[in-house]
Parts: sequence; C-alpha cells; structure tokens
Amino acid sequence: MMVDSQEKDVTNIKAIGFDFFGTLVEAKAEAHRCISSICQKLHQHELSFSNDEFTQTYRAVASDQREVRRSTQKEVSNRILLAETLKRLGYDVEDNSPLIVEAVEAYFKPWRLAVYEDAWKAVERLRSVYRFGLISNFTDTPFLRSSLQRLGLENYFEFVLVSEEVGWRKPHPRIFNRFLHLMGVEAKETLFVGDDLRCDIFGAKNVGMKTAWIVRGPNREADEEVNAIQPDYIVHSLEELEELFTHTQ
Repeated sequence: MMVDSQEKDVTNIKAIGFDFFGTLVEAKAEAHRCISSICQKLHQHELSFSNDEFTQTYRAVASDQREVRRSTQKEVSNRILLAETLKRLGYDVEDNSPLIVEAVEAYFKPWRLAVYEDAWKAVERLRSVYRFGLISNFTDTPFLRSSLQRLGLENYFEFVLVSEEVGWRKPHPRIFNRFLHLMGVEAKETLFVGDDLRCDIFGAKNVGMKTAWIVRGPNREADEEVNAIQPDYIVHSLEELEELFTHTQ
C-alpha cells in the first residue's frame, strides 16, 4: 500500500539510503545469552562477580544510557556501557582496553543475522540504477561492519554510517546531513527506507528526504504516529519498493 501523496514522483531520485536492522536484515538474539557470554569472557580474565550481580548492574547502566540516548540523541557505545558496568562493580577499566573489546565481541556472538529474501532481490535489481548508502543506529561499529562483510552486503553501499561512529543517532539531523554530504546529493534527490517511524522516517523527512516506511509483520498502519509523521510511501516488502521505481522509469 502506498500513502496518498502529491509527491509520488521518484524520477528525480539519485540515491537510496537504507536502514539496516529490520529493513535489510533480521536480527535474533536473546539478551540473557548475550550477557552470559560477556560474563564467561570476563571470568576468563579472572574478574570475580556472580552472573546475577553483573546482569543487574549491566541492566541498570543500560537503562541509564537509554535515557541519555532518548533525551539527547547522542549515541553510547557498548564499550562505554560495559566499562561503566565494571566500574560500578569495582573494576576501573578503560572503554578502549583489550578486555572491553573482547567482552563486547563476546556479547554479539549469540546474535543470528539473516538478509531478508525480498531485500536481496530489490537491492540486486536497483543497484545498477541508483546509488546506495546505509545509516544504522547501532552501538558497535566493528560488529555491524563485520556483519555486512559476513552477509555479503559490504560492496552494495558507497557509504555506511553507524551512529556509534558518528556520535549521533537517528532521528538527529546530523547523521542524515553527513550522509547527504558524503553521497554528494541533495535531500530532495534521496529516498530513505526504514522500518522505524520516528528514527528513520521522521528523521529523514526532517532534512528534506523522501521516505518509504517498510512495514514487516503485524499491520501497524493504523498507528496514530503514521498520521503524525506521514511517510511518502508505505511498502510491505522491498519488492514493493522496487515496483515503485520500475513504474516510474
């Protein structure tokens, strides 16, 4: 289903920006397994605490950091989160220390990622005509970039912007404007595709981009937020996005 709009013409689009998780890639992870993996790694380095003690402290720090992200849109990395957790447990460890890096890598080991089938088809067919870039809200740049390589997606995008690396999260305009600067295109020549109304759609529209909201799973189109933000287009798969461009060529 496409949203009714007077701005349906996409013939002037030169570049397409994509969100990562929930748009191109499905991620599955159980929080308790990820935290247990961190504990195992830290215990190997002879740090002494119970898993329950670590979990409670880690979750308290994570809650504090989520509030920072929500109120300021500044990104907080997994390394900072873990270093603060250890500090509260009595260990003064720098967030760039090898121990922290190894423990963060351990956190992501239980994650399972898969490219959506419709994403493969759409990206393959559109990349010969349009320039691609990626903007992701994510707290560990090395994991995201290694995931792109592991999934075979690294060569599809001219630029990959990760909030942890940039310092700002979507919907903050700085990360979108940096994307436009790197791509060398105007906002009106760019379509941004994402699954999060506030971060992806509101953020992109706020800097003048056209937007396509991808709705996967249960129907969310009745949400009041849709009427408030008003995506230019609503699609239920990236194949529908491809059809939009095909019909206007």
